[in-house]
Amino acid sequence: MVNLEFPDEDSVRQYVLCTAKKIGIFDANTGFYPERIAQQFRLDLEEDEVMKLATDCADKNEQNSPVDVWAYRGHQCLMSGKIGDRVRNYIRQKSQEQ
Repeated sequence: MVNLEFPDEDSVRQYVLCTAKKIGIFDANTGFYPERIAQQFRLDLEEDEVMKLATDCADKNEQNSPVDVWAYRGHQCLMSGKIGDRVRNYIRQKSQEQ
């Protein structure tokens, strides 16, 4: 967790699901809300750019995966690109300030 690495394990998938639901960016029936992700995770990106990145990662669970697998898949997609880079940089900066 400290390195923002999330292995594909049941407890990690459940954590990702719980967190995403708690902050209001994921619903167990409809999946990720790209517009909410764009509002919450802009950091130093334009909201429209984050919206596109989030939309690209949001699927409709055509695979019929369990909800934790679905949430984890979207999370991994988000964290593997610009959004993840910005989140990691933000957390590094905040930890250095302490």
